[in-house]
Amino acid sequence: MEGMFECCTRFNQNIGIGAWDVSSVTDTWGMFNGAVVFNGDIGAWDLSSAEITSAMFSGASSFSRDLRGWNVAPAQAYEMFEDCGSFDLRNLPPALVGRQHEILEEEFNGRESDTEPESEDEWDSDSDA
Repeated sequence: MEGMFECCTRFNQNIGIGAWDVSSVTDTWGMFNGAVVFNGDIGAWDLSSAEITSAMFSGASSFSRDLRGWNVAPAQAYEMFEDCGSFDLRNLPPALVGRQHEILEEEFNGRESDTEPESEDEWDSDSDA
């Protein structure tokens, strides 16, 4: 699914994307890269086979969905949320909590999110809720 909706700047259609079976997908690199209005509900996706999620939401500046239900621990998740300023960091998949320096390396244009927890303890308590 690498680059599937890349640069689809107006993509946000209701095409049942949340119900897609993506359980065997291994590469979602840049899937929504540049899809600036995309905010589809994909929180139920099973990405347990994903090995690469780097830049998946890069430039998807409207994306703000809850991904805490994702079972994903990719080997490569670099800059997964680069320039994805609407995303609330408390909605990260649990396996990505603690990897903030990797996935948030250049995200949010160098600013800290106003929703970013102050400590790793706060990350852990939010994911337990």
